[in-house]
Amino acid sequence: MTYRSTLLISAALLTAPLVAQKGISLEWNKTITAIPDSITNGTHRLGAFTVQVYEIDADDLMTMWSNDFKAISQKVETGKPAKALGAVFTAVNAGPILVLAQTATEKKAGLSKLTIAFAQTDSTPLVDCSACKQAATDLAVKYNKAVVQGQVSAQEAIVAKATGKLADANDDEAKQSGKVTQANTDLQKLKAKMGKIQKDNAKVQGDIAGLEARLQVRTTPKDQEKLAKARGKLASGESALAKLMQQEAKLQGNLNKYQDNLKGTAADQEERTGTKEEEQAKLDALKRKLDNIR
Repeated sequence: MTYRSTLLISAALLTAPLVAQKGISLEWNKTITAIPDSITNGTHRLGAFTVQVYEIDADDLMTMWSNDFKAISQKVETGKPAKALGAVFTAVNAGPILVLAQTATEKKAGLSKLTIAFAQTDSTPLVDCSACKQAATDLAVKYNKAVVQGQVSAQEAIVAKATGKLADANDDEAKQSGKVTQANTDLQKLKAKMGKIQKDNAKVQGDIAGLEARLQVRTTPKDQEKLAKARGKLASGESALAKLMQQEAKLQGNLNKYQDNLKGTAADQEERTGTKEEEQAKLDALKRKLDNIR
């Protein structure tokens, strides 16, 4: 794992919960300025620079700085100030140096201040600290980017979850739509079957009427037998039609239920689409915010 990736992972862990909280800006309109300052180290006072890191508290910022300098120092000691001993920080000096740091939170401003000093020893400043101001500024830019990268990573997880929920809603909508289509198909087939039976029954009823009229004029065993068979056929047809009507009522009930379910899944799909788009818009804004940090 690289030094840079270690810093970014650390930042993500520190800032991941923040993206869901109030106070996280979706745009970068901040200013990073390295202000001349000093750090008290025991009985000594060393020249330093104070920079701003936004949307992170002092403790988390100190952890970020400590993890950052552990990778390039012989040792990092906690305390006020914290110290990175034997730091190989070539941005300000070719050889190992002592780096001192302390942090403070300014809640109203939504930022924490990092005061950092580059020294030769506990009491001796660097002979040449002409690059120190720019180095402090560069660290502030890196740490602000790390904070926002953590926000981006957390928001990516939110978008992924919203995307998964939308996919589930799409699947539910497709299933209910399929059920509606199938129920409609089954209902149409049943109605076609009922229509055929009704047509057959009407024909048999016509045959029965004709036979009954004929038997009123002249009774023959053959016609009586035909009438009995026709009446039996009609009874059978009416029984079959009654069963199909029961099936029709059941299918229609299922269709109504599926249609209601479809309306519900469509509404859920629309809501989750809106949520996903809203969360994606936040993610896009956070990525622009990250790109704009200078």
